[in-house]
Amino acid sequence: MDAAIDYTLANENVDTANMAMGGLVTQPTLAMVGEAGPELIIPLTKQKRRRKKSDYSKALSRAMKEINAQQRKKDGSFKKGKSAKTVLAAAHKKARRMVKK
Repeated sequence: MDAAIDYTLANENVDTANMAMGGLVTQPTLAMVGEAGPELIIPLTKQKRRRKKSDYSKALSRAMKEINAQQRKKDGSFKKGKSAKTVLAAAHKKARRMVKK
């Protein structure tokens, strides 16, 4: 299989990185990983989130804040009969109504 991959990449003029003993990648690189045993690949810099938050996600965040404030006492504990589960259920219900508008 290695020979077939090497042959194909050579014919396409693609250079691959040999990472069997580790290495540092600073640009997009085609590499085979795990060929010499377990390997760990982690980014060294934090990437900005590229996905846009959905309207529902934004509505749920707002609803959680509002419902949580309503169902807690001033000392931060839940009012009698309320819990994190009731806050979440009410927030989801409110968020669905907010998105439908």
